Amino acid sequence: MNRNDISRADRRILEILQDDSQTPAKTIALEFGWSVASVYKRIRHLEEKGYIACYKAELNRSKLGFGILAYCHINLKDRSRKSMVGFEKEVCGYKEVLEVITLSGESDYMLKVVSQNIETYKRFLLDILSNIEPVARFHSHIVLDEIKSAKAYPVESIQMNEEPMQSSQ
Repeated sequence: MNRNDISRADRRILEILQDDSQTPAKTIALEFGWSVASVYKRIRHLEEKGYIACYKAELNRSKLGFGILAYCHINLKDRSRKSMVGFEKEVCGYKEVLEVITLSGESDYMLKVVSQNIETYKRFLLDILSNIEPVARFHSHIVLDEIKSAKAYPVESIQMNEEPMQSSQ
């Protein structure tokens, strides 16, 4: 299965599971008019093909006491493969770093970082980040409000073949 031959049923199953990964197979089966076993088979197939990477609970950052969400742009002193790999390995080891992405443009990397408060974020910057050898400079953007924080991909826009939705999927 590749992106171009994902079926309408597959897309719908992915939409349902993205919205709530605990949706019972019985609920999905009722929507399609399939048996529960057919739904499990289809989900297992989507997992095996890598469309479903994992199942996670989305936690409430504020309830957990992480009052600061920041995006930190990083520039390295040197962009050699060795420096980049070393930076990536080190920075990925910190639990407060949720995401590490490489960028084109002005910054080399952007980190998504959570912290309990501005003081703990400052300590992260000064005690940890500034001491990672290839880091030349960094600057942060503190999130004031999350207007939209989508975790779901727009599955409905995936190209698909037009096979009918049948339980033999």
